[in-house]
Amino acid sequence: MFAHRYPTRRQNIGGTLAFGYRLGELLVPCIRQCRHDLTWGSVQSDMPFHFCHAPLEPGAILKPGNYGRILLAAGYGHSHALRESVIEYVRISDFSNLPSRLSSVFYFENHQRALAYKQNENLRFVHLYEVERIDLDAPEATTDFRRVNPIGTIGLDWARSYWKGDPYPAAGSDPDDFKETFSESRIRVISLVPE
Repeated sequence: MFAHRYPTRRQNIGGTLAFGYRLGELLVPCIRQCRHDLTWGSVQSDMPFHFCHAPLEPGAILKPGNYGRILLAAGYGHSHALRESVIEYVRISDFSNLPSRLSSVFYFENHQRALAYKQNENLRFVHLYEVERIDLDAPEATTDFRRVNPIGTIGLDWARSYWKGDPYPAAGSDPDDFKETFSESRIRVISLVPE
C-alpha cells in the first residue's frame, strides 16, 4: 500500500529502520481510505474522479478551463465547437447562474459515473484519477452527459434540457449513472486509479 512513497532520509531509531518523507509525497491513501475491491474490481471512495490523457503526479493541481482553452484555440476546427457554442449561448441567455463548461473542470462524483462516461464516450488511452476539489465555494453544476449532444427537433430545447439537468430519455438505464459535474474550482490529484 505504501510502495509509492519515496524516502528522503532514513534514520535508525532503536534498532528499527525508519523513513522520513517529504509532506508533499505523503499520499492520501492513509487519510482517504480509498479501498480497491479486488473481487468486483470497483473502487470504493467518497472522492470525485477525473479523466486526463496526461500522466499526473499526486498533488498536481488542475486549473479549470482547460477544455475551453483547447476549444477556443482550435475554433470551429474542433469537433465540439458548434455544440459548445449553442450550449454556451443557452447558458448565457437562460442559465447565467451556472458555470460555463468552457471555464470549468469536469469530474464524476463516483467511480460508477466515471466508468459509464468512459464507456459512453469510448475513451481509450486515458488515466482515471481520484481528485479533490480545492475551492469548495466555486460554482458547479451536475448534468446528464448524454444530453450534451443535440437530440429531438431542430431548436434549442435540447440545450435547455441539458442545463436543467433533465435525464436523457433512454429506457432501462439509471439516469444517476450518467451524471458529470463541472466546477470552476481547481482540483488536486490524489491518486491514479488502477485499471
